[in-house]
Amino acid sequence: MNDYSGSLALQAAGIRVPRPVAAAAAAVLGFLLVLWMHAADTTLRFQNLLLFVGYWISGSVGIMLVDARLRAKARRGAPIDIEAEFGRPQPWWPACVAFVAAFAAAVPFMDTTLFVGPVAAALHGEDFAYYVAFLVSVAVYVPLRLLVRTARAEAAEPVVAAPGGGG
Repeated sequence: MNDYSGSLALQAAGIRVPRPVAAAAAAVLGFLLVLWMHAADTTLRFQNLLLFVGYWISGSVGIMLVDARLRAKARRGAPIDIEAEFGRPQPWWPACVAFVAAFAAAVPFMDTTLFVGPVAAALHGEDFAYYVAFLVSVAVYVPLRLLVRTARAEAAEPVVAAPGGGG
């Protein structure tokens, strides 16, 4: 199942890789992860793996909520037009920049057995990484997404010639 979903995730991300290659890459990464987990205390390593997945999920949720809110606001209560909504996808880079910034900002707040960030250590093990990742993803994604929307709207406006400016 991980092999299947991993290869689908590569394709959904827009990475043009043949399906068998994507499946093989997901299988190799999954195998390496299983080897790492069984090399020591499996329960502890699995817990750390789930913590790291949780750290990046909170940043992703912030991005998705902002995107959904901005799309709903653009529709102004109108029903969803699938062609208009998904026919012209948004650029990928604002979400990736916000995602990386959110995860990087969360690192000092992380508290796992693999890594304890300086802020978490100063707070005697309090783990605020989830909240930090969510807030930073929203704070970074909103202005980037609005910047892209403004640039697209300006590019879509027709150029009107000045009166009396042509022969």
